Amino acid sequence: MSLFLHNIIRIEIAGSLRRRKETIRDIDIVASCEIDKREDLMSFFTSYVESDSIVNKGITKSTIILDTGISCDLRLVEDNQFPFLLHHSTGSKEHNTSMRQRAKSMSLTMNEYGLFPTNQELSLSCKDEEEIFSKLNLSFIEPELRENYGEIEKAEENILPSLITLDDVKGLFHVHTTYSDGTFSIKEMADYCQKMGFKYLGISDHSKSAFYANGLSEERIKQQHDEIDKLNEEFDDFTILKGIESDILLDGQLDYSDKILSTFDFVIASIHSGFQMSEEAMTDRICKALSNPFVSMLGHPTGRLLLGREA
Repeated sequence: MSLFLHNIIRIEIAGSLRRRKETIRDIDIVASCEIDKREDLMSFFTSYVESDSIVNKGITKSTIILDTGISCDLRLVEDNQFPFLLHHSTGSKEHNTSMRQRAKSMSLTMNEYGLFPTNQELSLSCKDEEEIFSKLNLSFIEPELRENYGEIEKAEENILPSLITLDDVKGLFHVHTTYSDGTFSIKEMADYCQKMGFKYLGISDHSKSAFYANGLSEERIKQQHDEIDKLNEEFDDFTILKGIESDILLDGQLDYSDKILSTFDFVIASIHSGFQMSEEAMTDRICKALSNPFVSMLGHPTGRLLLGREA
C-alpha cells in the first residue's frame, strides 16, 4: 500500500459514495499520477487482496469486483486533469448536465478533461474543484448537494446552506441498550459517548409492545431510571437522558399511559407494525400519536428499510 500511495499525487472517492447517498451501486476512485506510473498502479489495484475478479484492466481505467460483490473502478489521469475528472465522476448526472449548460452559456465547454474556451484546445487551469466553480461564477457546491435540486442557482447567489458535520453533533437520542435489544450497557454506551466528545446520551430502549425486542415493562422502566440517576451522579460534564421508543399502536395510541410517559425526559414515537395501512389511515395514526403532549419526536418516519422495504 505504501508503494501505491507513494506513486499517487492525488486520490479521492467519487460517485454516489462521495455524495453520501443512502445506497450505492459501485465505488468510484479517481487518482492522478505520472504517466509512467500508471501500469504499476493498475497492477497493484487489480491484485487487491479483497477482490473477487477483474472485469477489465487498462492504463487509465480498471474495474474489479470486490469479495462483497460491489464493483470498484479506478481511473488515472494527469494531475492537471484531476479536478475536472473528480467533479465529473462525482456527479450526479443531472448536476453535471446543468453545469455543462452553464459553461456553454459562458462560451466554455466543460467535460471530464477540462474547461475549454470556445475553439481552443487548451483548458483553463483549475488546481481544484473550488476553482472550477469559481470560473463559472459559482460558490463551491459540496458533493452532497450535487443533485440538480437548485444548488447551482443558490451557488450563483452565494446562499448555499452550511452542511452539518460530525463536530456539530453533541449527543445521541435513539439508542438501545441491553435493557431491550442493544448490545451494550448504559454505562458502556455513556463511556464511549464521552470518548467521542459528546455532551449527552438519550437512552430510548424499546417499549413493552416490542416483546420481540425485550421491550421494557413498567417495572423495568423504574429499574432503568434508577440506574441512570446513579450514573448521572458520577458525571461532571455529561448527562444521560431518560427516554423510550414507544410503539404507535394501530389506533394511534402509545403503548404506555400518560402517567408512565411523563416520567421520561423525552419520548420517541415509532411504528413497527401495520405498515400495510392506507396512506390516509397511516397519516391519521401518526398525527394522533404526535398530538400526545409527551411525544418529543417521531422515529424513522418513512418506515423504509434500505433495499428491503419502500417508504
